[in-house]
Amino acid sequence: MPQRQPPPDYLSRRFQMKMLSLLAALGLVIVLMSIARNPKNWEWFVRLGEPAGKARHVDTRVKAAPPSASETAVVTKSPTQLPEDATAEELAWWEVLEMLDDESRRRFLRGITDAAGGRAVSLDPAFRERLLSDLDRSWSAVLADAMTGDNDLEARWEEWRSLIAEAFAGKPLADEARRNLQELDALLGRTLCHHIRDNTPHRRLELPAWERLLVKLYYADDERLAEESVGRVSFLQLFDQGQAYRCRVVVIEGFVRRLERVPTQLDLPRVEALYRLWLKPADGTDAPIVVYCLDLPKGLPRPTRQHPVISREPPGDPVTIHAYFFKNWLYQGTDRTAYLAPLLLAKVPSYKPPPVAETTRGRRNPWLTLTLSALVAAIVALGVTWYAWRQRPANDMPPSLARLQQRRAASGEEKTDDVPDFDSIELE
Repeated sequence: MPQRQPPPDYLSRRFQMKMLSLLAALGLVIVLMSIARNPKNWEWFVRLGEPAGKARHVDTRVKAAPPSASETAVVTKSPTQLPEDATAEELAWWEVLEMLDDESRRRFLRGITDAAGGRAVSLDPAFRERLLSDLDRSWSAVLADAMTGDNDLEARWEEWRSLIAEAFAGKPLADEARRNLQELDALLGRTLCHHIRDNTPHRRLELPAWERLLVKLYYADDERLAEESVGRVSFLQLFDQGQAYRCRVVVIEGFVRRLERVPTQLDLPRVEALYRLWLKPADGTDAPIVVYCLDLPKGLPRPTRQHPVISREPPGDPVTIHAYFFKNWLYQGTDRTAYLAPLLLAKVPSYKPPPVAETTRGRRNPWLTLTLSALVAAIVALGVTWYAWRQRPANDMPPSLARLQQRRAASGEEKTDDVPDFDSIELE
């Protein structure tokens, strides 16, 4: 019968150190599990596929103190210059729009956009006559100016005047008239975009362009936005070459880190507020992109009046957005420092949640984690004990008795496996 290996000496220092090492390794595994469950520690994993050297630090701080809101938000007649390549028609419409009051300008531009998009325009007859009269008076002043007065521009105004009167009368337009109205709408859009200035906060002069782009987004579908898009752009392209993308549709990708609800007075059905998203660019740039959206997709949390601000855990929610680039916006950070960020206007971001996201499961109770860890450790300990018990020989004897048997065998005494009964020994 083969002799089985005797069990280890559980009281020996070597065996105790081995068990202590196993227990320390189990504790290390539990600590690593608690670290691995934090999404912040896996942000590096998201950037593994990015080209080397593409991400970089961009200093968007503004050295000079930013102008106060009172100095910029109510500006209506501030001196601004059109670009040198502006056409005579753009210069003329610039002056005409400056002569109209705020209400007439807003309703006129909205009416042109609606009529060009095939939507009915309903204006009060008295207001329509007053608006046409104001346009006639403004154009007469512009044409009387020696610098802009010419026959070609006067003929163009006569065509536009009849087209505007027909559109504001609520009558259906012929195909040719509608195409001409769309050209006028595009001309007015280019004129309004000239009011936008980079490196400034929100300005009242930019409000007509702001509202026009949001109206166009509201009625545009995804296919049309994709057709008008100039393609995917990065943070640095918008930040360094904003003039080239002004009022044009671009595609951006990023991770939503913050959502805010911003009340608005925009006259659109079912639009009571805009949603401002703060995005970390997908190219790894450590500066945010700001996007104002008309609505949010399913899956993204929606800020409410009671909770107007929602912050997201890094790396954030991945989105792809077709949006109009507006300008590089000057805002004040939480540290009271002025920063610049690309500002865009969008309809609804495209959001595809990951199939398995730890953030959607919620945080587990730490006591539950400790309880499960203790239960697993107990099961492992029972398994090791059971295995050691199964490996014990059938005729197990203490190490002291084994040494006694060896001494007896060396002295020629008979070897026995019987354990002596010390209690039966009679003392003399």
